[in-house]
Parts: sequence; C-alpha cells; structure tokens
Amino acid sequence: MDLARLRAGQREQAINEVKASLLLGKIADEEKIDVSDEELDHEIEALAKQSKQTAEAIRARLTRDGALDRIRSRIRSEKTLNFLYHQSA
Repeated sequence: MDLARLRAGQREQAINEVKASLLLGKIADEEKIDVSDEELDHEIEALAKQSKQTAEAIRARLTRDGALDRIRSRIRSEKTLNFLYHQSA
C-alpha cells in the first residue's frame, strides 16, 4: 500500500469518527444526558485501583494534564450509546 492510499484511508476514518462524535454530542444534548460528579469520581477511583495509586493522585494528574474533560466526554458518549441501545431494543 502506498503512502497516499494510507493517508486517504486514515482521513476517511478520522472524518467518520468526528461525525460520530458530533452526532453523539447532539443526541446527548437533546436527551439531556450528562455526567455527574459521582460518575466522574467513580471513574477516577477505578483508574486509581488499576494503577495502584490514590484517587487524589489520579485526580491531580488528570487535572494537571487537562484530561478530566476528556474522561467526562467519554463517559457521556458511553451513556449516550447505552441510551441509543436501550431505545432500539
């Protein structure tokens, strides 16, 4: 496979991922799907257990790195996908 075809394939995948993300965000807005502080805390605690660190240390690192919003966004997307799944069942 040549480099141009590889780039074209990656570009197409990136476009589809952005479209899906925007669509999930729109659905989450319409359905008022949000992430509570408790849900975020639960995720931080799970990360702390996995990495054998304290939740406070994980939160500090995520805050410093600006990753809390990304985690909140991921949780929101997961909740939106769960909502869609249950709506289709």
